[in-house]
Amino acid sequence: MRGPVLTLILLCLVMTLCSCSSPGESLDRIVGKVSTPGPPRFDSPPQDVDFNDTELGRRIRQDYVNQYTSYHQQRLTIDNVAIRKYYGSYNDCVAVIISDAHSVGVPAVTYFVIDGILLIYFDSKNIPVVWKEGHFFTVWKAYELGLFARESLVDIAKKHNGNGTSSLYFEEPHDFYLDGSHAGLSAGVEEMIKEAYSKSFFDKKIFIDDVWIDTYYGTYNSSAVVLMGVKGQDKEIEERLIEIDGVIFRYNSENSIMLWSGYLRELQHVYNRGGLTYEQLTEIADYHNSLQFIGQ
Repeated sequence: MRGPVLTLILLCLVMTLCSCSSPGESLDRIVGKVSTPGPPRFDSPPQDVDFNDTELGRRIRQDYVNQYTSYHQQRLTIDNVAIRKYYGSYNDCVAVIISDAHSVGVPAVTYFVIDGILLIYFDSKNIPVVWKEGHFFTVWKAYELGLFARESLVDIAKKHNGNGTSSLYFEEPHDFYLDGSHAGLSAGVEEMIKEAYSKSFFDKKIFIDDVWIDTYYGTYNSSAVVLMGVKGQDKEIEERLIEIDGVIFRYNSENSIMLWSGYLRELQHVYNRGGLTYEQLTEIADYHNSLQFIGQ
C-alpha cells in the first residue's frame, strides 16, 4: 500500500510545480538546477550610455573585470559590467559608479564626511569609486592620496548627492557645499550636525537655532569631530578631566567631543570600537587641550 501512496504524492508534487511555471519552462529551472556553466545573465542596470561604450569607458570596465577575477572565482566578462554613472575626469582620475552581474544592492544609507564634505551612499550598489591607470580607489582613499583637489571632491559630491541633499536645509542647492562658520566644514554638514545635536535632548525641547558647533577638529575616518554648544548652558565650569586610554582631555564646559557621520557618537565609544587610532586620539586631545582655558 505504501508504494502506490508515495507514487501518488510524488506525482501530485510534480504536477503542482509544473502548474506554477510558465509555458515551456523546464522543471530544472523551477527547482534551481543550473544546466550550463558560464557568466550569469546580466540584467543591465541604468547606464551612462554616452560614456559606457567610449574607449575610456570600455578600458575602465575591462580593468574592473581584471581586478574582479583576480580576487574571485566567479567568471566575469566586460559585457557583465556597466558604468552606471560617470561623474567626470579629475587630474587623470575618473569618478564613476560601476557594477557587475554579481552585485547585490543592500539598502542602507551611510554618511561619509571627507575633509568637511558630505557623501551619502544610499545603498551598496551606488558607491562612487575613482579609477586611475588600471587601479580603483574609494573616493576617500583617492583624496587622501592627493589624486585630486578639494574642488574636485566638492564637484563629485554635488553630482552624487543630488539637489535633494542641499534642499533639506537651503533654498539654493550650491549653498550646501559652501564653507560654513568653521573653515573646512561645509555649511550643509554643519546644519545636519546641529539638527542631530538638537534632537539629542530628550528631557527638554531644543531648537536647531539654540545649538552651535563650538570647535571643529577635522575629519577622521569619514567622521567630523566636533565640540557642541547649547543656549542656556554654563560655558565656564570647574576644570573637568576625561581620560581615554591614558590620554587626558580637559574640559571647561559640560559638553564633550563627539563624532558625526550621519549621527552623533561619543568620542570614547568611537575609540573603543576601533573608529580612531591611538595617534588620532592623541592628535585630537593635543588640539583640544590647547584651546581650553586660554587667557586664564
